[in-house]
Amino acid sequence: MILTFIKNKQDKRNYFVIHIDQNQDIVPYVEAVSELSNCYFTPKRYRSCWGSFALIEATLHAFDFIRK
Repeated sequence: MILTFIKNKQDKRNYFVIHIDQNQDIVPYVEAVSELSNCYFTPKRYRSCWGSFALIEATLHAFDFIRK
């Protein structure tokens, strides 16, 4: 679903920073956007469940990644 969103919003002015939960295999996501130069994955991945503080940590990490 998110990959469809990214492909629909493709524009050279848009950048996407994506966090993939540590519980998920990241390879299919990396392969799905491999042709897109404006998609980045956060270097640190958090293991989280719905409503956990790890979701906030992942978001803060993504903001820090963007800032740098």
